[in-house]
Amino acid sequence: MKKRLNQLSIVSIGLFLLTTLTIKAASVAPGATFTATATCGNIEGSVKVTTSNATLISGDNWCDRGKTLSAKAKAGSSGTATITFVTVDATDVAAMKDASGVTLGRKSVSVVKPSKPSDNTGGNTSGGDNTPSYNIPDYETPVTNEQEEPKSSNAELEELSISKGELSPEFSSGKTNYTVMLEKDVTSLNVTAKAKDSKATVSGDGETALKPGNNEITITVTAEDGTVKKYVIKAMVDESPDVFVNYNGKNLGVVKNSDDAQIPATFEKTMVSLEGKNVEAWHSNLANLTILYMIDDKNEKNFYLYDDTSKMVTSVYKPIALLGRQVAIIDVPKELQTRIGMRFQEVEVDSLKFNGWIYEEPDFENYVLLYLMDDKGKMHYYLYEKSENSLQLYSNQAAVTQATYDKLNEDMKLRMIVLLALAGTNVLTLLLLLIVSLRKRKKNRVRIEPAVKNKPSLNKKHEGYEEEIEPFDSWKYETMPEETHTIHMKPYDDEQHLFEEIDDLRNR
Repeated sequence: MKKRLNQLSIVSIGLFLLTTLTIKAASVAPGATFTATATCGNIEGSVKVTTSNATLISGDNWCDRGKTLSAKAKAGSSGTATITFVTVDATDVAAMKDASGVTLGRKSVSVVKPSKPSDNTGGNTSGGDNTPSYNIPDYETPVTNEQEEPKSSNAELEELSISKGELSPEFSSGKTNYTVMLEKDVTSLNVTAKAKDSKATVSGDGETALKPGNNEITITVTAEDGTVKKYVIKAMVDESPDVFVNYNGKNLGVVKNSDDAQIPATFEKTMVSLEGKNVEAWHSNLANLTILYMIDDKNEKNFYLYDDTSKMVTSVYKPIALLGRQVAIIDVPKELQTRIGMRFQEVEVDSLKFNGWIYEEPDFENYVLLYLMDDKGKMHYYLYEKSENSLQLYSNQAAVTQATYDKLNEDMKLRMIVLLALAGTNVLTLLLLLIVSLRKRKKNRVRIEPAVKNKPSLNKKHEGYEEEIEPFDSWKYETMPEETHTIHMKPYDDEQHLFEEIDDLRNR
């Protein structure tokens, strides 16, 4: 009896231990739960938890710097169950670089199917104590982080070369920016790049099409741990123009690559003939304008107006937005630059530079006159006022102050008085001249009559005279004022002599 009680006591202690002890092991049974943790370090952003041979029960999905992530899963069938933490859209805030796709941690446990307990009660032939033995399964086992082999962060190039030209500076893995100068006939460039780490990937190498001007080629190296490094090659293809024109003393060349040009609204690409060659241009049906993109001797690029009829450049064309108006700066013709009461010079309006006019009158120092083209191709004068920062169409009337206006009125009145005085003087002068002329004519009129009649009248008139001339020996005549003169004639003097004497008197 005592022996039986001892056996029961041993079984009871075994059962007590079975229900109170926690057995830690490196494995879990199928269907058992296990946990895993990972540290964010300097990474912030969204995280995805994935499992293998396990069902995720719960898990953190966001990383903050220094935070520890946790996940819990239910093991599957026998084998290995894994929980993995991977960033989705994240940033390494210490290095200020993209940290998307980085594995923060991977935790694995063995899944072992537990064996059934064995019954040894009937197998003891020695007559000793037959105590049953149990293989106790571990249904939930805490899992510690496994130490994984660190991934490489090497994102440097070992080699970088190009098919044409030479890199400047010479390649070095620590240098990321390079330049190569190429001839104008180069249209493509082949780039060869090799990473230092065999586990890193390289993209952006190979054949690249080129245009005249600046071409940027970027080679990206991605390390095993997601670290990214970029190498940039600026391929400068000679874009010196082939077509030139002379305008206002400037040597303008047609730009080959217009990628940097901001084409004005309503303009569409076309081709025009310039200096016997077809060049790229843009035409607006709304404004009926054609423009070219050109570069001057100072390497300044601008649009210029092109006349389809003369096939010549006629003005610079700089489209701008000015105080709510869409206008364009053009060259002011020389014949329009002189205006009464104004001075033509460079002016500033709304932080932009123009050629325009300022008033010489100090009272109008806040006003500026501009000559601009609107978006329909029409030319207008615009008046800008500084204090109000406003722009309006100019009526082409002279601006004057009230004081100036009053002074002008007084000047006009004075001028009118002077003009009337001059007119009166002229009238008086004309009257005096007329009177003198009439008096002179009267003074020179000759009235002739015979002094002594000693011969019969010939009843004869001399050509040009109304008086009847009689061949008397002597004559008398009167002038103004009344004076009497006598002409003596010898007997038988001819009439011609008499009239010559008379003409002489008339012309005195």
